[in-house]
Amino acid sequence: MPLIGYARVSTEDQAPLPQSEAPRCAGCVDIFEKHASGGNRVRQDGYVERLNETAQDWQPHFRRLRPEIVCEDVLKIIHNPLPHDRRWTQTRLLRAVKAYVRDGFLPREALGRAGRCEIEDRLPVIVAAIRCKDPDITLQAICERLEAMRVRTPRGRTSWQPSSAKMPLERAEHMGLL
Repeated sequence: MPLIGYARVSTEDQAPLPQSEAPRCAGCVDIFEKHASGGNRVRQDGYVERLNETAQDWQPHFRRLRPEIVCEDVLKIIHNPLPHDRRWTQTRLLRAVKAYVRDGFLPREALGRAGRCEIEDRLPVIVAAIRCKDPDITLQAICERLEAMRVRTPRGRTSWQPSSAKMPLERAEHMGLL
C-alpha cells in the first residue's frame, strides 16, 4: 500500500519544499501540498481595524501604567471615562494588548507580571491616573470617580470624602506620579 504525505505552509509566500521533502524521504508516493492555514485573514484584519478605532480608549493608559500596576486596576482606570457600552472585559483587553505587542505597537513588557506592591501604593496610583486625565479635577470629583470605580477607602468604606481623597493625592505627588 503506497504512503500518502501532506505538506502545508502558512502563507502563499512560503515554499512547501522543506515540508515536502520529509514525507518523500519517508517513502510517500503522493504528497499533497497546501498553501495558507485556512484561517480567515479578513476576520483578523477586521479585528485589528476595530482595535485601532478604540485604541485611544485604552492604549495610552496601558502603555503608561503597565507592568507597574496590575491589569485589573488598569482596567478600572480605563473604564473611568468610558460610557458603559464601550467598556472592556479583562480578557478582551488582554487579547487586544497581545495583538498590539505582537504587531510592535506596545512593548513586550506591557504583558509582564506586575510586581508586588504595598496596599497603600495602589490608591495613590489610581488617584494620580485620575488627576493626569483631568488636571483641574476637584477633590469631590475624584471622590465620585473612586466611588464609580468601586475603590474602597483606606478604612474599607465605599463612600469617599474629599479629606480621604486628599491623602492619596498628596502621596502620589510625593511618589513623583504627578
